[in-house]
Amino acid sequence: MQYKIAIFASGTGTNTANLIERYKNSNISVGLIVTNNPKAGVIDIAVKHEIPFRIITKEDFIQGSAFHKFLREENY
Repeated sequence: MQYKIAIFASGTGTNTANLIERYKNSNISVGLIVTNNPKAGVIDIAVKHEIPFRIITKEDFIQGSAFHKFLREENY
């Protein structure tokens, strides 16, 4: 069975890059990266590894409904 995880990050992406490498040859894959920082280095990591990413606003997170709907649609 394959498992997909979403990572929430707002910084340089070092920990995200480590997780991507750690799970590269396993049944776990990073399928989505979410950030609240449009200038975060983690976006470059997502692009480099061809992983979809989403930038959310504080309002998206607080209100939740649209963001939760998105996560459900993406099977998270």
